Amino acid sequence: MPKPDNPIRKRRLREGVRLGLVDLIVTGKLKGGEKLNELALSRLLKTSRTPLREALLHLEREGLVRSDQRRGFTVEPLSSREVRETYPLLAELECFAVRSTANLIPAILPRLEKINAEFARAATPKRALLLDAAWHDALTSP
Repeated sequence: MPKPDNPIRKRRLREGVRLGLVDLIVTGKLKGGEKLNELALSRLLKTSRTPLREALLHLEREGLVRSDQRRGFTVEPLSSREVRETYPLLAELECFAVRSTANLIPAILPRLEKINAEFARAATPKRALLLDAAWHDALTSP
């Protein structure tokens, strides 16, 4: 009898693929306006096309990519105006999340300290980006 799918493992896979795509976009390896080749990306990220598409749909909701039924996905160009408007909002939202869950901070402090120590030792920008995302996720998740 087949084992049921592990939803935690699937979520980790999707998140890993999403972070890999974000890294490619942030580092400029995928440029604004560039049409994305799903087959090439699935090979590069060593995943099947299903989690890749799920990650792309997530990134579309975040505004990093755009989909077109006939053309597939393209990287959404980010203007300097969008950066200036978006990042302060994200900072405020994270601060609000921390203030709202301040009583939970002592419980997650050891985890935050561990992630921070790993971040300090990160040998690559990709690893630092993954750890930064993990730290913020831990901080803003109850």
